[in-house]
Amino acid sequence: MLIGVFHPQDPFAVMPKERVEAILAEAARQEVRLVFFNESGIDLEQQTVQGLTSGGSGEWQEAVFPFPTAVMNIRPWGPRKRTPKELVFRKMVPFTAFLIGDKWEVTRLLSGSAELSGHLVPTLLLKQVETIEELLLEHDKLVLKPASGSRGDGVQALTRSGDVFVLQNGTSRKEMSREELTHYIAGFKKDFLIQPYIRCLTSGGEPFDFRILVQRNGAGEWTVPLIYPRIGQADTITSNVSVGGRTELLEAFLARELPAGRYSLPKQLHDLGLAIAEAVNSHYAFPLNELGIDLAVDNQCRIWFYEANTCPGTLNHEAERAVLAIAYAKYVGTENLKTREAPLRQESGRVTAGLLFDAPPALTELEPYAGVAASLGMPLSYFLYEDIRFRASTIAAHVQEGQEWVRRNIPFPDVVYNLIQQDHKEDVSRLHSSTHHLFLTSTEPKGPIPSSLFMALASREPRLLERVPAYMSPDEAEEARLFIDRHGSVVMKSGGLSEEEETLFIKRLPTHYEVRDSEFVHHFNNADFAVFLGLFQEAGYVLIQQIDSRISGGHPLHLRVYLMKDQQNVWRLMQITPLLALAPLEQPDNPPVIVDWDWLLFREFGDASGEDMDLLIQELAVHTAQVVEASNHRRFHELVVDFALDKDRKLWLLGAEFDGSQDVVHPYDVARIVLPYAKSRIQNPS
Repeated sequence: MLIGVFHPQDPFAVMPKERVEAILAEAARQEVRLVFFNESGIDLEQQTVQGLTSGGSGEWQEAVFPFPTAVMNIRPWGPRKRTPKELVFRKMVPFTAFLIGDKWEVTRLLSGSAELSGHLVPTLLLKQVETIEELLLEHDKLVLKPASGSRGDGVQALTRSGDVFVLQNGTSRKEMSREELTHYIAGFKKDFLIQPYIRCLTSGGEPFDFRILVQRNGAGEWTVPLIYPRIGQADTITSNVSVGGRTELLEAFLARELPAGRYSLPKQLHDLGLAIAEAVNSHYAFPLNELGIDLAVDNQCRIWFYEANTCPGTLNHEAERAVLAIAYAKYVGTENLKTREAPLRQESGRVTAGLLFDAPPALTELEPYAGVAASLGMPLSYFLYEDIRFRASTIAAHVQEGQEWVRRNIPFPDVVYNLIQQDHKEDVSRLHSSTHHLFLTSTEPKGPIPSSLFMALASREPRLLERVPAYMSPDEAEEARLFIDRHGSVVMKSGGLSEEEETLFIKRLPTHYEVRDSEFVHHFNNADFAVFLGLFQEAGYVLIQQIDSRISGGHPLHLRVYLMKDQQNVWRLMQITPLLALAPLEQPDNPPVIVDWDWLLFREFGDASGEDMDLLIQELAVHTAQVVEASNHRRFHELVVDFALDKDRKLWLLGAEFDGSQDVVHPYDVARIVLPYAKSRIQNPS
């Protein structure tokens, strides 16, 4: 098996020599070949990478290889820095590493867990000096740290003596007045967190914590291969090895420093590390490969959670880390091959199907599926997300017995069609984890394709390129301003690591800029607008030329095309839904209404031209689905494609999302496509 080791610029520059040597040695033991490459070595058209492999005796050889079956992406960049080439490559080949939110987001996620919230250090976003003063009334020492920092960078301690505040960074200290501290906080360019200082010191006064390395193994399951103490220098506040700390063997350290917990703490740390990894990953729709979880133990033997790090440093433990890193990469590659080349499941006898709902369905919704399933000889069940028992591979489902739906405990069906709505409030990200055996008709999570990725995919196809509005991902505020000035009206799509996008509408007016969000309208002069654009640099954003899409008469128009794959594995049209706004878009409370597609065609084009437009939008939508599918290593069979229609009656691509048509198409029409598709995919994967 060929596994890639990738970084956009240079994988060797972001890995210590010890890690390179460790993964090479472990790859040889597990009979895996590694190819090290950067973005310049990727050829999307030929589906090859040019990179370096080890010859086995220390020399490196450069060669061209087919796309790896999986990629170990080292120190991944966030969405803002990814180029169109990397965005497309990530959909074509599965990666092992993903990013999560910052320390503040992770803290908020874990605070909702009854099991874990008691281990969280009370934490606040630092916005003003009054927050510090309030906390110092209860605690004699505080810690300030950047929400997005790593390796101990920027972590500081704060104490107060009378009217003087003392800020400690490493071993250095600086005294400040209240006014100076206020000015210092106002100068922060990023979010900072503030929390009480947890006294976790060795008998020699050295700060320490415990690093729990949690990794997925060769079966895709979480495990803890390493727990070790990290000990910082005396009179400092961090224990990071990268800034002068050291590590020791766990047993010897506990015997010397925490003898009361010598035998109980290892299991407590192990179990808590696993629980935190499970809880963090449950909030993301992708499987994390590893987390470095930092826990502290105070003098009362109470365990506190500090932070969870993706891509953690393990300077003195590279060989141990490499074992599961290679094993999991093999697992990801193997699962990728199964998805591409194998049926969902090979079973003798009848294929069983399940319907997954977010609320108990009405009988009128079930009957079409039941009728189609009966005609195909497919036993059918339905259930809710909370009915699934992932560990036991069973479901408390409703199955049809005669004319009744009876609740039964059943094994996982052969295939499941997910009808949960995108806006369902319950977290269902575990559905798309590769660590269970619930087989979905689509392994791609529902939701919009990030705009930067969609535009990059469409721009690679000449047939679609002419339908893509002008767009850019600016590096500087001035670059963005020039783009906005050139096009007059643009859409800004911004997003963080999770790539959940916020949409803003920006218009260049003669004397100022107008920015509209879902609730408010803002007006900026040139100077204020530059500051506004600068606020989005960290989140990253893409600017897209706004197409003035209207019908004759001036009503704003949006076209949605719903597609599904049939039992021949061919994309087919399910519905074209025109959405018409009855008032200008600028007016609040202006929800669009659905109008009939045939009526709109006749009104705008007449008979002959209307037929041509109907064929064109179908052709473009199907081609878009094919392009997205060809660049995606995950399986999906439903897509919604969005179009605009300008004053010259030209169609423009606006975006796409992974979702079904059950909200706009009769359940029978969905059932007669999706159930034969599911059955054919199991029995005949080609």
